[in-house]
Amino acid sequence: MSATSGESEILHDYAEVNGVRLHYAHAGTGHERLIVFLHGFPEFWYAWKDQLALFGRDDHAVAPDLRGYNLSSKPAEVEAYRVRHVGEDIHALAEHLGHRRFALVGHDWGGAVAGLSPSTVPSAWSGWSSSTRRTRRSSPANYARTRRSNGPAGIC
Repeated sequence: MSATSGESEILHDYAEVNGVRLHYAHAGTGHERLIVFLHGFPEFWYAWKDQLALFGRDDHAVAPDLRGYNLSSKPAEVEAYRVRHVGEDIHALAEHLGHRRFALVGHDWGGAVAGLSPSTVPSAWSGWSSSTRRTRRSSPANYARTRRSNGPAGIC
């Protein structure tokens, strides 16, 4: 996939984490900060394609297919889809990518995961943002303004 002027190219990879194989799209490899975008139901990584290209200019922007979605593993047990397990997947993915701290942005189901995941490994989260519907307040532009004004540790 080619990037337009000023945007980062979106790449695709897989990671074996937490007993599942996660597909993820990402842009901005090599940047110091990691932002993980979590999709809602019934979406997949593609819901964040524009944000990956935009935020990949300054950060390592990653959008996984959460377990059970699109190209990621689909465990048979219902228990495997609890928020705790999905949150652990995201933390393990960040570690796989070489990051101990990162920011989360979530929409819908991804917003629930983003909102509850910091309780699993509190030291890992540099901040999070969650939205159950896309509004002006939860727009990517507002997220960028908030990040710029508050720094990497204050994006919620």
